[in-house]
Amino acid sequence: MAPIKNMKIVDKAFELPLVMSAYTEIASIAKPLTPLVESSLTTTTPMVEVGFTTIKTKLEEAHLPEGMSEKIQTNMSSAVNHVTAAVEKIDTIACGGIDQLVGKVQASPELIENTKETVSKNMKIVDKAFELP
Repeated sequence: MAPIKNMKIVDKAFELPLVMSAYTEIASIAKPLTPLVESSLTTTTPMVEVGFTTIKTKLEEAHLPEGMSEKIQTNMSSAVNHVTAAVEKIDTIACGGIDQLVGKVQASPELIENTKETVSKNMKIVDKAFELP
């Protein structure tokens, strides 16, 4: 499946001043939390990988009928291909939707400022909730 950063809709959305302003504001408010999140990911990622490897090993050691592993892999690959195609189609439809929306609604400076203020207030509340003692 396409990672979010590779989806066209994300790039399309960031072309909108309203989205870019909100993202910039959220990023500046969330910046103090970045080291905490990175530390948590650094700690948990190896545990998840070990757990995944253990499960995979146990399944491979199980007495599956001959050729079952390959069949499971083939079915999994087919499912991933179908989901990827569906996500790409939805991404294209969403891009068209943004184009239609932008054509019908132009963001006024007042709307952008009100949105920035609202996002900023809400992010400050979230930031206070995560403040370290």
